[in-house]
Amino acid sequence: MPMLIESEPLHIEAALQAQEGAQEHTSATDRAIGLAIRIGPFSAVWAVLAIGSVWAVGAAWWAGFLLFAALTFVSYAWLDGQDWRHSRAGVERFKIDRAYQLKRIEMESQAEARRMAMDTYRQLLLGDGDHEQ
Repeated sequence: MPMLIESEPLHIEAALQAQEGAQEHTSATDRAIGLAIRIGPFSAVWAVLAIGSVWAVGAAWWAGFLLFAALTFVSYAWLDGQDWRHSRAGVERFKIDRAYQLKRIEMESQAEARRMAMDTYRQLLLGDGDHEQ
């Protein structure tokens, strides 16, 4: 039977509040230009890799193009997602998700503590707890 340990609750409400001082000054165009600049080196490496793969294996040119397109798409999706996760909206979404998870864990813990208390109370009322209901 797990033991319950009493402790002081952590106050994290301030960390989950929206911060008014943080403002984003980049436009969608600035983000798109930054993404194009960051994906350039990846695309160059993927092009060399695709050309080398086609040459080494002796495959058709379209296979190399398909490999290049797939690798570039994965890189684009990863970089774009990273850009969003670190934006103000992404950080706010992260805080909302974490607040939800913490509240869910808190509610589950409270329900478990109540269940254990009721089991203990029932065992005290029934004696040794071996009786059928």
